[in-house]
Amino acid sequence: TGTALGDPIEVGAVRKLQRKMPRMEPLMMTSVKSNYGHMEGAAAMGGICKCVLQVRMTQACPTIHLRTLNPHLEHSSFDSLFETESARFCYRQGHSQVSSFGFGGTNAHGIIWGENSEQIDVNQAFLRTIRNAPFPEVRPVGANPDDWDSDYPDYREMKPGDKFAMQLISEKESVRWIREDPVLEDAFYAVTGNFNDWQEERMVRADDVGDVGGGGLHVITVLMPVSGRIEFRILKNGEDDAVIAPATPACTRKTTPILGPEPDLKNY
Repeated sequence: TGTALGDPIEVGAVRKLQRKMPRMEPLMMTSVKSNYGHMEGAAAMGGICKCVLQVRMTQACPTIHLRTLNPHLEHSSFDSLFETESARFCYRQGHSQVSSFGFGGTNAHGIIWGENSEQIDVNQAFLRTIRNAPFPEVRPVGANPDDWDSDYPDYREMKPGDKFAMQLISEKESVRWIREDPVLEDAFYAVTGNFNDWQEERMVRADDVGDVGGGGLHVITVLMPVSGRIEFRILKNGEDDAVIAPATPACTRKTTPILGPEPDLKNY
């Protein structure tokens, strides 16, 4: 209402209801008259319009020109905020309520529910941009196709498990695929066995010795015992409860699944 007596009555009605149920976040309170002025018979419609705007944008529109709160509001007795700046809802949907106390004694209260229709879905916007982008190009450079430049990934250098990032600079340029290098973990691997009296011996990353393979491959050189039989355990970070072993005991097949790291696994 914007009056010294009307405001405490309206806020008191809200406070009486809201105090009955605990809230996860403060109640955001605002007034439409600071935006439109007093529109007499159209005041309720102005409040409804502000409620619709708030649920469409999921934010509380501020009460402007607010300098000092009416001391009779007793706003500190329940969890509420009188918004003087735009404030986002905690969720993408919510509701906004408006009260109207008519001059002739007719009172009304409206509840407007809605979902944010203004917020852009980043994933959908990215997919839409990709669909509207030009098709990838192949740019011939010379007579040798191996020297040609292309926006496509080079299938000759691809292998299962490779990952690519899509780069889209603008809608006027085609999408480019950029190979993502695998992130190698900092873990190390150790071997204990009957060839070293079951003492922990650290394996060497293949990249560090210039061996072919890399990509997480670890190697070690061992001496065959006189018995002609090797028994060993591969331990991640040298921990006894982090054993890596094939799923089949006494395994001789290279295609057998590898288990671990788990305790109580055996490599022999």
